[in-house]
Parts: sequence; structure tokens; C-alpha cells
Amino acid sequence: MEKNNQQTEEDKFQRNVETVTKALKERSAVSLPQQEALQLYQKFSQTRQEPVRLAVALRGFFLKETEQDQRDAYETYLRGRIRPAVEALIEEEDVEKMQILEELGWLQNPHIEIFIRMAREKKKTASLVWLLQLKARRKAYEEKDFSL
Repeated sequence: MEKNNQQTEEDKFQRNVETVTKALKERSAVSLPQQEALQLYQKFSQTRQEPVRLAVALRGFFLKETEQDQRDAYETYLRGRIRPAVEALIEEEDVEKMQILEELGWLQNPHIEIFIRMAREKKKTASLVWLLQLKARRKAYEEKDFSL
């Protein structure tokens, strides 16, 4: 029963993140990028609602116009919440952003299996394919013999 409650809470959290993400995308269509970056950081700094903070941090971190100190704050926040962050990217099928996180070294092997399962359960094909390819690349690298 407790596991079902936890799953329900996680699902509710993720739905809230999706809702906020959608609203942020709609709002960005009418804002200048510099203005959006500033508004995002103000929202991130002021809100205590975790779904809002996560969605704002994901958007702000990848926005080119974000100031470096703001990007650093987003990074600190996101690194501590990599699982829900990647789950949100899986939901959006945003493979490009997952690729960036992987290049930054944020996606650790133990999490890859969890992310694969999430993508499979949510029927997010692009995310699933990318994650399976990532797993295969890493496995191939681990199996290479570098002895002399």
C-alpha cells in the first residue's frame, strides 16, 4: 500500500512538472530571451513548490541567455534531483537535453536502467532508443581490453 502511495505521489509530482513546463513554453513565446531568463530565475529563487522549481531549473539551465551564476544555481539544484529531472526530459522526449546532461557526466550507470524502464513504461520511444544506445555504448567501452 505504501509503495502505491509513493508511486501516486511521484506521478502527481511529474504531472505538475509537465503542467508547469507547458506553461513556461507558452510564456516564452511572448517574452524576449533575456527577459525570460531573468523571470525564470526570479521564479526559481522565490518559489518553494518543487514541481515549479524543477521545471524552471530545467528550462533556465538550457537557455543560452541565462547568466553564469544563475546557471550554476540551476546546476546545483538539478544535480541533486537528477532522477526527476531526467524523468521530465523523458516525458518531453527531449533527447538533446539528455545528451547534454550525459556529456556533463550527470547520468550514472545505476540510473540508466531506471531511466530505460521509465521510458519503456511511458512509451517514450525516442527517449528509450537513446537510453538503450547509451547503455550499449557504455557497455562496449567497459568490455574493451586496454592491456598491453
